[in-house]
Amino acid sequence: MSLDAFDYKEPACPLCSGKEFYDHDPAAQQGSIPVPQIIAKIDDALNREEYGEARRILSYWLAEAKQLRDLRGQLAVYSELMGLHRKNGEKDEALSAVENGLKIIEALGVGHLVSTATVYINAATVYKTFDMAQQALPLYEKAERIYKENLKENDVLFGALYNNMGLALADLGRTEEALACFEKALKIMTVSPDRAPEAAITCLNMADLYFGDDDKVDGLIQRAYALLNEPTLKHDGYYAFVCRKCAPAFGAHGYFLMAKEIETRAEKIYAGA
Repeated sequence: MSLDAFDYKEPACPLCSGKEFYDHDPAAQQGSIPVPQIIAKIDDALNREEYGEARRILSYWLAEAKQLRDLRGQLAVYSELMGLHRKNGEKDEALSAVENGLKIIEALGVGHLVSTATVYINAATVYKTFDMAQQALPLYEKAERIYKENLKENDVLFGALYNNMGLALADLGRTEEALACFEKALKIMTVSPDRAPEAAITCLNMADLYFGDDDKVDGLIQRAYALLNEPTLKHDGYYAFVCRKCAPAFGAHGYFLMAKEIETRAEKIYAGA
């Protein structure tokens, strides 16, 4: 008579049961990290411009996710690290996060999910930031396919996608395609006043492409400024981030008073005024 493992193996813990206990897989996931809570803490740190704290949090939870063999948790952390390192201009670290994130997507077989599209966009934006627009574009296109299969055409996620894709196309000299992307983004972002900050960014991106055409540039600059002055907007950390991002663009086109005023708004918010 042959014996089954259940006949002779003893549980290490009286609370454990099931064949997965007896035939333990040392490579199996041992738990999950609390991704929503982690992202909330990261957002809070970034809203206060505490980038060192954000790095500390992400480093800790990446180690925890690895210890637990939690691949989805690792993917979420790597996606956040892409953005953090990109903002800090840390090219090698950002590219490493991209490489690790894309490998995990492949290992998990989750390349069709909307959440994965966000990772693709984060990775593509790293490439675009570090002058690798040619590598960025296929990832933006992957994200676009996923969104089209799963979201309504006016979903706010499309707006962010087209804005970033337009920047990559502009870097590659594909100006008409870039403008078409920006027009799509602007159409989506102006559906609701809540999306005004993103719409302002799009206007400024378009102004860069129309450099030399003073009338079009002025119209786009004025529109961007009006969008940032939308009275219903909440002046929180995200609004401050957008203002700080937009201020140099106003200055680059010679609108120095607007640039100073927008930058001052960001400083007051970050200072807690």
